[in-house]
Amino acid sequence: GGSLEELKKTFVRCGVVPACINSIESISFNNKRGMRVLTEMSEYLFYCCRAIGCDCVEVIGSFKVEGTQEEIHAETVRALLQLSDAAKPYGVKLALEYMGVPASSVKTFKQALAIVNEVGRDNVGILLDTWHHYAGGCGTDEILMADKGQIFMVHTSDCPEHAPFEALRPESFMPGDGVADIGGMLSNLKK
Repeated sequence: GGSLEELKKTFVRCGVVPACINSIESISFNNKRGMRVLTEMSEYLFYCCRAIGCDCVEVIGSFKVEGTQEEIHAETVRALLQLSDAAKPYGVKLALEYMGVPASSVKTFKQALAIVNEVGRDNVGILLDTWHHYAGGCGTDEILMADKGQIFMVHTSDCPEHAPFEALRPESFMPGDGVADIGGMLSNLKK
């Protein structure tokens, strides 16, 4: 029941800096009406971000998509360009999270990086989630493929040993309680 102004004052009083809003999901493979509604709702979220002092929103591709890799790439680029245009006036960045689960359309770091590179906008980057990175079979050295500043946000959790795309999301552990090379990922992120 409070206002955005009250929320911002609470953050300031408590010394909390909001880093990223989690999340706008299923950004791709929407029809015209669906994309218009998604963009309008996103614009309100971007307004809220500016009001509370948060400059980043996590975005996630669609799930259960029956498209080729080329179609997924093109559709995700198109959606990010549209959302990027909407986010820019509010000073908001979009962090694309790739998800190492079978139903995700954007599953790997390399796929997300190729999409972000084609978008080519300063306010579109990557969200690195150590659980999804490991679960999707991505190597720690892949992180070095990104240019400085392309990784906007990091989620850190651990995963039990599994073959790529076989881990279940509820199997998210505290860092160090699984087998993901979180230290290697963060070291390469720093590089």
